[in-house]
Amino acid sequence: MHIRKFGKDFSRRFFLEQMAKGVIYTGVLSPLWATIARGQTLDKVYPDEISSLEGLTGGKINTGDVLNASNVEHVKDFIDPVSYMQITQMGREIDTHATTTDPTWLMPEDYLNASVTNTGRAVFDATGNVRTDDGSAWIGGNPFPAATTANEAFANITLSWGRYDQTFYAIREEDLNPDGTVAYKYDFVWCEMNATGRVSLPDNPFRGKEDTLRFQSVFFNTPQDVRGTAFLSIWPYDQTQFPELHGYLPAFKRVRRYPTNQRFEPLLPGPTWYISDAWGAGDPFLTWGNFKVVHRGPMLGAAGPGNFNTDDPNWERKRVGGPEGRSFIRSNWEVIPDVIVLETEPVKYPRAPISKRRVYIDARAMVAYNSINYDRRGEIYKNFEHGNGISIGADGTVATPLAGKPLWSWNFVIVHDVQTNRISLPELVKSSGGYDTHYNDPDDYNRFLTRPSLGTLCLTGALILSGSAVGSAVEEQLTLVRSGLPHDALFDAQFQGDRGLAVGAHGAMLESLDDGSSWTALDSLGDLSLMAISMSPERSIVVGQQGAIFVATGTEPFRRVDSGSTERLLSVALDETSGLAVAVGGFGTVLISNDAGETWNSVLLDWESLNEEGLEAHLYDVEITPQGEIFVTGEFGLVLSSTDGGSTWQTRAQGDESLFALHLGEDGTGYAVGQDGVMLRSRDGGQNWQRLDTGSRGNMLDVWASPEEEVVVVGIRTLLRSSDGGDSWTAASDRSVERTWYQALAPGIVSQQDDDVTLHQQRIYAVGQMGRIVTINH
Repeated sequence: MHIRKFGKDFSRRFFLEQMAKGVIYTGVLSPLWATIARGQTLDKVYPDEISSLEGLTGGKINTGDVLNASNVEHVKDFIDPVSYMQITQMGREIDTHATTTDPTWLMPEDYLNASVTNTGRAVFDATGNVRTDDGSAWIGGNPFPAATTANEAFANITLSWGRYDQTFYAIREEDLNPDGTVAYKYDFVWCEMNATGRVSLPDNPFRGKEDTLRFQSVFFNTPQDVRGTAFLSIWPYDQTQFPELHGYLPAFKRVRRYPTNQRFEPLLPGPTWYISDAWGAGDPFLTWGNFKVVHRGPMLGAAGPGNFNTDDPNWERKRVGGPEGRSFIRSNWEVIPDVIVLETEPVKYPRAPISKRRVYIDARAMVAYNSINYDRRGEIYKNFEHGNGISIGADGTVATPLAGKPLWSWNFVIVHDVQTNRISLPELVKSSGGYDTHYNDPDDYNRFLTRPSLGTLCLTGALILSGSAVGSAVEEQLTLVRSGLPHDALFDAQFQGDRGLAVGAHGAMLESLDDGSSWTALDSLGDLSLMAISMSPERSIVVGQQGAIFVATGTEPFRRVDSGSTERLLSVALDETSGLAVAVGGFGTVLISNDAGETWNSVLLDWESLNEEGLEAHLYDVEITPQGEIFVTGEFGLVLSSTDGGSTWQTRAQGDESLFALHLGEDGTGYAVGQDGVMLRSRDGGQNWQRLDTGSRGNMLDVWASPEEEVVVVGIRTLLRSSDGGDSWTAASDRSVERTWYQALAPGIVSQQDDDVTLHQQRIYAVGQMGRIVTINH
């Protein structure tokens, strides 16, 4: 009988002891970092029982086996919950290889050497920032290679993302619909350069910029309708400060600065990732807080060889799983014997859509390989899995793209929004959009990482034409009336008689004086996006970002009034007879006016009594009935109503999915639509609501219904129609629908003269992406 000296129980006790003490010790049999610093391999740092699949599973799974639904239960405790769901429910398969013991395969050589050279010199100053022991900015490598606290571990993954001084990643990305089909394809470049903590290039800090951590840009090359779109983020060294975020939109031919909360929004339609998601540490680490270690021990993840496709000349990787067999990049995992799982909260981002993030760190290199975001209710929202590794294929073939040497890098990213089942798959390729991946080129700063360079990015790259979305059906449901530039967007439209107004991004306002047949751009109301409009015969009100409210009497110009709010306002309703106006928006904002929009007062709702979560819900739409009852829809499936002008509120419905739009008919029939295909109907004036099955999982953004029970719904790649009040539905097959989004519906009346008789016909307009205005054909 062979008795193991160090079994799984020994390792388990080792890690549990750390959790109990609230400290981190890396290495089980011997200190990890001391072993690496001596230039030794990691064979004797961890026992076999946590260094191989055989040891971890008792021989039920062996190194080289494929992880799939038939065997993943044996390693359920050693993989993250999103990956487990993908394997068990979506057919994802993952190859495996032996645990990496060569430290030079876990990080770039220069970065490893700097970490060794500078060991012990990093300290936290009084503000929590990392400094060298002489008080200067950090000088390179992992500041805390043998991290003992959660803060030290998180500082390691934030101060240098790519672990090179300068990186220029050529990226190809597919964004998938819930059914596994491709919605968008992008070729873009992600370029970054450290100003401090440099390990290869001279000039440390770069041009004396000790107050700057990094410069980072992303610019899109294809498809043609987004070509030239670029963003630049400049990080201060002080991690308590927010980075500057600048963007260039070719349609406007100017650089503009974006607010901090843009870090939690997609840069373009399609991607499920935010800038904040990058590498598990997309924001300055001191703008997050409440760091704590929630797990220690072995786990499975991407590291070492096998994730770089040496068989493909452009390094593109195979796909597996999902409805179409292409939902995930086929990855190659190993047993990572020492993982630190951290949890942190976005304490300086009160408007963030996430409540916390868990980050999985490979302690051998102090590099993150996965992270999971949780929504404001504490439920899993999405992951950000990045396949790190060396440029060695699964068959052992070595590629040497880094000046004749193997390349350590991220290889791919899987970002899975599990609540909508939308997936983004960016992967590092040799070339995309006419640009090649490269490293440590000092000329890249002037070409790609300054504000003046934003307007010239993509002008020298190859011109590649491509559709921005995938679809092949013949246009038949919509008739195009008007289309704008690629980055235009219209968010709402309304008609009064033959006059129509539409509002949208960057203060855009359009006017039609001929029943919607033609549209003219009016003077912009500023840089802020206008989100909604309400029109009556003598009064119009427009609301938008940062609490903006504009009013106009008749056809006079709009003028801004003081709303008393800085929140984003998403909808407005006006009852001109009584003068009651209501505006709603982000984080439970409700503004009431009793003088047709001239003055406004904020109403505080009792959220503890109105929804099960007790949170301030985002409110997306508002209507006022002829009887003066106010109805509001919003986050958490809420339908709220007030019969006393907004003083008190009642919950009429609540659920899991957000409700984005509401329509109430004079006959008491109402509809509410929203996230993930949710639709509710009321037959009693909004007092009670029942869920309808539309057969769609799309995000529905607006709904309209006629007294004859014709119902139309538009949204993100969605157009649904019903002729029986919602009992049955038909989904439109239309190229325009399949490749874009429509935000709002507006009924108009078209008058036609036939001999001595004037005929009036109702026409439904939809507005949305690219400033498009279409009519929905009957």
